[in-house]
Amino acid sequence: MLILKNKSRQIGWSLWKMGKICWCFSLLLADRAEGGFSDPILEPAEDPIEGVVVNPNGIQVTVKENVGEGLTDGFVIAKIMLTEPGDVQFLGEVNENFSVEPGNADRTFWNLRQRNSLDFEKLGASATFNLPIENPRDTDFWIISVIIEDVNDEIPRYDRTEPDPILPIDEFDFNPDEELFKVIALDNDAEDMRLGLVYTVVEEGSGGSVPLRIDDQGGVFLTVELDYWLKTSYRLKFTFKDQREPFFESSHSLTIQVQDVPNRPPVFTRPPTVHSVNEGLGVGESLFTVEAVDEDYGLNWGIAYELIDENTPNLFEITDTGEVKVLREIDAEDQALLDMELLYSFKILAKEIYDEDEYGDLTPEETESEVEVVISIVDENDNPPTVCSARWTGCVSSLSYSFSIPEDHTGQVLDEPLLVKDIDSTTKYIRFSATFAASTPQKIIDAFSISPSQGIGEEEFQLVVKNVAALDFEDEFWHDENNEPKPVSFEIEIKSLDDEHPEHVATATVTATVTDVNDNTPTFQFQSEGQTQYEFMICENTPAGTTLKNIIPSTETPNACRGSTEGVDIEVFAVDLDITTEAFGQDSVVYRWSSSSRTPPIDVNPKTGKMTMNDQGNFDYERLKEEIFVVEAVDCEGVGNFLANTVPISFKILDVNDVPVDLRFLTTHTEIFENTSLTEPVLEGIFATDVDVTANIKITMNVSNAFALVTDPNENLTKWSEISGLDEDIAGWFALEIIGEQSNDTFKVARIIMGGEKIPDREGYGIRDVDHVNLLITATDENTETNYNWVSQVVTITLKDINDNPPRWFGGEDFSNLEYLENEEWGEEGDQSSDLEREIFRFPVIDPDSSTTFSFSLSNPECRKDLSDSICDQILELVELFVPNNKIGNADLRRVKGKMIDREQREYFYLDSDILEYLVTVSDGENTLESKFNISVGDRNDNIPIFKENYNESRYIVDDLVTTEEVIGRIEATDEDHPVRYGNVSYLIVDDGHEGEDDNGMGKFSISIHGGVLTALPGTFNLTAKNKYQVQIKAIDNYRSSDSSGSNFNVTFLKIYVININKEFLTTQGGINNPLVEIKERDLMPNRPFHETILLRDWENSELENGKNYVKILKVVKEKDGEEIEDPEFMQLFKLGSLVENKEYQWELPIIPTKNFTGLWGAYTITLEASNGVDNDPTQQPCEAKYVIKILSEHLNDTGENSKQR
Repeated sequence: MLILKNKSRQIGWSLWKMGKICWCFSLLLADRAEGGFSDPILEPAEDPIEGVVVNPNGIQVTVKENVGEGLTDGFVIAKIMLTEPGDVQFLGEVNENFSVEPGNADRTFWNLRQRNSLDFEKLGASATFNLPIENPRDTDFWIISVIIEDVNDEIPRYDRTEPDPILPIDEFDFNPDEELFKVIALDNDAEDMRLGLVYTVVEEGSGGSVPLRIDDQGGVFLTVELDYWLKTSYRLKFTFKDQREPFFESSHSLTIQVQDVPNRPPVFTRPPTVHSVNEGLGVGESLFTVEAVDEDYGLNWGIAYELIDENTPNLFEITDTGEVKVLREIDAEDQALLDMELLYSFKILAKEIYDEDEYGDLTPEETESEVEVVISIVDENDNPPTVCSARWTGCVSSLSYSFSIPEDHTGQVLDEPLLVKDIDSTTKYIRFSATFAASTPQKIIDAFSISPSQGIGEEEFQLVVKNVAALDFEDEFWHDENNEPKPVSFEIEIKSLDDEHPEHVATATVTATVTDVNDNTPTFQFQSEGQTQYEFMICENTPAGTTLKNIIPSTETPNACRGSTEGVDIEVFAVDLDITTEAFGQDSVVYRWSSSSRTPPIDVNPKTGKMTMNDQGNFDYERLKEEIFVVEAVDCEGVGNFLANTVPISFKILDVNDVPVDLRFLTTHTEIFENTSLTEPVLEGIFATDVDVTANIKITMNVSNAFALVTDPNENLTKWSEISGLDEDIAGWFALEIIGEQSNDTFKVARIIMGGEKIPDREGYGIRDVDHVNLLITATDENTETNYNWVSQVVTITLKDINDNPPRWFGGEDFSNLEYLENEEWGEEGDQSSDLEREIFRFPVIDPDSSTTFSFSLSNPECRKDLSDSICDQILELVELFVPNNKIGNADLRRVKGKMIDREQREYFYLDSDILEYLVTVSDGENTLESKFNISVGDRNDNIPIFKENYNESRYIVDDLVTTEEVIGRIEATDEDHPVRYGNVSYLIVDDGHEGEDDNGMGKFSISIHGGVLTALPGTFNLTAKNKYQVQIKAIDNYRSSDSSGSNFNVTFLKIYVININKEFLTTQGGINNPLVEIKERDLMPNRPFHETILLRDWENSELENGKNYVKILKVVKEKDGEEIEDPEFMQLFKLGSLVENKEYQWELPIIPTKNFTGLWGAYTITLEASNGVDNDPTQQPCEAKYVIKILSEHLNDTGENSKQR
């Protein structure tokens, strides 16, 4: 008991940690009957309370805290079900939270009541209570566990921080993994404390992000470093949220301070303000004052200043207060200053001063800042400019220069520039200019310029040619009376532009010499002013070697050579103005053709300029009416640095009548419909042109030839075939018309029109129809001066077909009966035949109309007269027409791939026919051609004989004392193949192949080869020696005793028993050829027996009565139109009468029709079975026989053609 209680407490503590408190009640059970109690069962209360759950598999109740608030009397949480009436009570002291009470009058169940609602957080750990139940024979107790389950009803709350208070955070001290402090929050709900709280932190007020993060334990860490300058403190809002519905949360605000550290350098608050200083400023003069302060907010130190100057000598100094003064005299001409381009630079350093007395033990982080100062030294104008003999050395107030240049010189003329220097090189007042002196000749001023026009400090001046025309050596300013070069001297003055110092002047004396060059090009001379080119006239085709004369044409034919006269020689002339005539003047001029133009077929004399035809080509009036060439005049004999001038020469070409006629067409092919008379032209746009001025054109038309488009059905193509003998007819179809208003002697316009005598007809000229005709159009120049005076062109006129002729079969070929050998069965791979293998016939069609587009279709209307539409549709689907080209009248009749044409599929054939009937229709769009044809399906020997019965299961009897040939039975087999060729079945008895066995009946039995009648041979049986035989019968088709190769066969086995006859049997008939009954359909009366009867006999029982023996109908088969039909309904057409004895051991059995047989004509084979009731001996089994009743047709239901055929 104690152990149980302790364990209960241990369980309760574990549950409390999971948000549950457990009371374990010890109940004492007292029964009121003999035998004691079984364990009670705990069930839910009759009025369950939400939040109370009874465990159905144990004695445990779970109650959520706060359930039952407001209920003054408490509430029932479970029923304690007893197997017998009894009492239940707590064991020990009364429990203030729970009680038990009877649930019914017979005390078979008790209610466990909770007195009030319970708060999980106030209960703390678990408690155990005992409920005793009395037992007269034994004391036993039962423990009920009540678990109080925690719910989320407490809001998380802030508790404290660690450390407390929070220390300030140093700026720039950043370690993202170092915890700054911890924020601790609590939740009285134990389950929430176990799951943990969710912490978040934002900036209070704005709700924005902060440079801090908080983990799930409340630890706070930096995410970025803090900067005291940016923010000195942060007001933070921490939120604590539990993880169970309804998800309570609370918040708490804290402020953290950012600690400033002395780490910022000084900042200049007063930077340098002076940027330039004039030379000569006195020592001790103040330039400017700087000031710097410490950037740290909390700890500010003093500032010391230092001037860092790496120049020599040092010109400036700084005081402790930051004032910068002149230390030494400033001279802008000092070389050191000139080297630094008068830009003087130094640095000013501001440095923090740590006061140990003020800041005690604080470890300083001394910092400093510096600023760079650049001062421009301003020069003063206190020196005149000078002219230097060498680069910036040997500088004096005056120098002399000379140069010699050719008259075509451009650019600079001095070998060395004028070097001008003023040591006051940086002042704004010492700019100087370079100009020609007042005494300089105007020719010099016109020819030259000084560049640049001004300078400063050190400058290079150059004399530059500004107008090369002013240097013309042919001007007497530049040469003497002997045409020799004449030197010319002048001065250049360098003056200061400072008005305060006009005396600052330097001079340069220059001597210039200009020499002659070849600078004048030869100039062509013309007869009239303003003329820019030479113009001459010459005849085309002028012979080579002819000295050219300017041709003057006649006024009647201004463009023709005929009637013209010769003028002056054709020549050119140019003048050269250079003074040095022999070197590059007039005497050195030569003439030649310019390479910039096409080389003409003319030679030009290099000295005289006269021209002669050469053999390198000629002029062609028809190609160009005028040609322009460029002749070139060059001096210096065209060698070295010569000058050249060019001039165009226009040669106007005069015509000679030498060109054949040019015949052109807008089109050389046109189409017209046959059998039509056009009022509009057949073909327009025939143009004949002769570019010769004196041409006289004539156009004629003749028939060239005609062609037919012939179809070759064997090659499945069409080809052209020329037709002869139609020239006269075609000449009457068309005529050539000259359009006078558009024509003249050199240009003719013509067109082809309908002739009017005859109308073109494609099909009117025999088998080969005229497809198109070729007309030869010829143009002739009557005035030509050559042998080539005509030109021809063929024009094709195609006769467009109109559909005025019906299609017809090529050659009138007869294909009314086509033969096709039935298909062989294909294997598992299916129909693998090719298109050629499936082809049955090719239908060749011709249509005189060449533009025919053929369409083919198949139908079978004749089939539908004898067979059903569905069967005829299937027959139609056996074949298809394939049209390779609907423009060529060929269609291939093919078997459809995957479809089998089988002669044995007899539903496709009418009666005994092997014919499939079709109709092929050809259409050219307007006319149709129809033709019936049959496909005669040839037979293959592809079926084996099929026995009509399962003879293997039949038993045959033979008398052991047979004395004559006795018919035992008849074997029948059919073959679906053609009965004449392959379907005629023969029968043979064959050895079964079992060696050593003598039961195969060989020599005991015979069978008729065609009838299948099985006969026992007399005197061959011994019942005591052998009473059973197994005879193998072979049914073979296409049998020939000499050679049966290619035959099909089937075999069956017969069991024949040899007995002492004690067996009834039915007499048999000879089948259809010898029927039992033969009667006309209207002579047969229902329920009236046929006159003929069946005979039944039994040799060993003369006391048989009607009913002792029995006979029944097994099946009825009908044969009609060569087809056997077995239908269960046929069994209802006949019934058997009663056995009537007519003599000893023999009875008669009538057959009775049951209905009128009108329209049911045909041969009915009735199979009967007779038995005498003996079943224990295989020789006494029932026997069967077949009888034929033949109903003859009187055509009572036939009409029309069918009646006639039948």
